Amino acid sequence: MNHKKLLISLILVFSLIASPVFAAIAIDATANGGGTTATSISWSHTTTGSNRILFVGFRFASATNDVTSVTYNGVAMTAITCSAAPQAAQFACLYYLVAPATGLNTATVNLSSSVRVEPVSISYTGASQTGVPDATSVATTTASNSVTATLTTVANNSWVVGYGYSSGATITEGNAGTVVEVRNSNAGFGMIDKNGAVSPVGATSTAITAAGADGTFAGIWSASFAPAAAAVVPVSRRRSIIIYAPELSKIYS
Repeated sequence: MNHKKLLISLILVFSLIASPVFAAIAIDATANGGGTTATSISWSHTTTGSNRILFVGFRFASATNDVTSVTYNGVAMTAITCSAAPQAAQFACLYYLVAPATGLNTATVNLSSSVRVEPVSISYTGASQTGVPDATSVATTTASNSVTATLTTVANNSWVVGYGYSSGATITEGNAGTVVEVRNSNAGFGMIDKNGAVSPVGATSTAITAAGADGTFAGIWSASFAPAAAAVVPVSRRRSIIIYAPELSKIYS
């Protein structure tokens, strides 16, 4: 007796799907620019590593924006924000530069008039070289020695950096972050850092609180920046296709 059997062929199909992996942002170095009354101030900052980004924050004694340029190794930096500070006749700015030259180089702030200027700087590795800044925020007050700045990140795992300035003698970051570089040991201003990646995306805050007082005011000029895409890792996905093939299934007994 002949029995016709049907053969069902199961074919497994594998496909490779590109899955992006992002670099981890890390602090590279910080530097203190000191302070002087002049039309220009320069200091040294060392950068290393890959996917670098440099930030410079500073205040200067003027009621108007007297900045003509900010450079690192002779390359122009870009302003993120520059606006009047809460203290009378003061301005504060935050600048950035992607892919700054590696090694020990000179950072310079140039002004159109001779005024007191006091800069600080911080560099990172693992940062995106495009789309900077991810988001920005400026918050000031004339009612307290403390202030909070909130911004909404766009890219996942972004970091937040800022320049904080207060009438208090010593500032600290009051929202799980850190003050990474100050003008000097008792200065009420410096670079602040969120101290980690922000995930998931959304509203996040930096804050400064100050001890002591020389008046009542505070401000934060902040920005977020995204991590670099480090690699594209192929991920195998398996798909099953069932084929009905009776012409292959003729088996006689």
